[in-house]
Amino acid sequence: MFAIDLGKYKNIFISIALFLILDASVLVLNFYISFEIAEDAVSINLAGRQRMLSQRMTKSLFDLNDAEDQLVVLEELALSRKLFDETLNAFDVGGRVTGAGGTAVLLKAVSDKNSLQAVDKGKQLWSAYKEKIDRVLDEQLISGGGLSTLAGRNTVNFASAYGRNNNLALLKVMNDLTVSLERVAAAKAQRLRLIQTTGILMALINFFIILFHFIKQLRQGDKIVEAARKETSEILSTVNEGLFLVHQDFSIGSQRSDQLYDILKIKEDESVNFENLLKDIVSEKDLEAAHGFLRILFNPKVKEKLIGSLNPLEKIQVNIDDGLGVYKTKFLSFDFKRVMDNKKIVDILVSVSDITENVCLEKELEQERRKNENQISMLAKIIH
Repeated sequence: MFAIDLGKYKNIFISIALFLILDASVLVLNFYISFEIAEDAVSINLAGRQRMLSQRMTKSLFDLNDAEDQLVVLEELALSRKLFDETLNAFDVGGRVTGAGGTAVLLKAVSDKNSLQAVDKGKQLWSAYKEKIDRVLDEQLISGGGLSTLAGRNTVNFASAYGRNNNLALLKVMNDLTVSLERVAAAKAQRLRLIQTTGILMALINFFIILFHFIKQLRQGDKIVEAARKETSEILSTVNEGLFLVHQDFSIGSQRSDQLYDILKIKEDESVNFENLLKDIVSEKDLEAAHGFLRILFNPKVKEKLIGSLNPLEKIQVNIDDGLGVYKTKFLSFDFKRVMDNKKIVDILVSVSDITENVCLEKELEQERRKNENQISMLAKIIH
């Protein structure tokens, strides 16, 4: 139902379709990988923050005993502990965490081998460290906002000692996680560049294929058109009749036989319609009749065979200026044929013949016939 006959443009259509599909595929992959790289950038940023948070928690534990306002330090420690813990869990199973700008972001669980190993090691180190930090925070709640008691100072010292002993190990694990995520992002960026390069190369190859087919078909079409134009030109230059096309607006086509200019004495570059072509050489009555006959020919409801005998210009006497101001009398014969396209009338082909010699010969024959009849009649009278 929706089949399209592409004909000679089939190869070009297929090439262009492949070109568009290729471009669309590259754009889709580019969008998808770019989206993943943007997510990886968030992951890398948060992994880098984990390194900073591990150092900040250790520093907060060191500052607790000597801090003038322990509550501020404890709040900082609680915030660092919360961010570090939720981010590490999100790297493990995925989830929403507080981003660098303070807004919630979705963090996907790591999937590559090195990142998984780093997260597992980090969870092992963090489990004991988190327990000691939680004790410090719980002791602060028990003491009512301070850690001045001996038990509170011992809890801080134990947590601080653990942080000092495991700080570099936790920092290294978080650094390994960051490096691993950077490698994953770099690999995706490399893959994206490879896809883009391959897409560009394939697009260029496809472009040259399209160009090759297009130019080839254009050349073939030009040869066919040139051959047809040459044949048409040869026909129009050698035919003994004046040929031209009349369009539905009664304008005359640009393709005319050479004999037409000699018969009607018009200029080659002159653009006229059918009415202007005849108005100076025929009477107004004949012009009106010819105009009406053309309207009938353009009427698809009227059969051409039935109106052939109605041609008012089949044999007509005209007076034509020879270009020197002298008018010559000629007898012309106009013949009209419909030009059809998909069963529709598009033009009327008009052929003009100079039948002056034929008419003169007919007149001479008629005069000779009458003369012979007169001579026979006189001879008959003499014999009688």
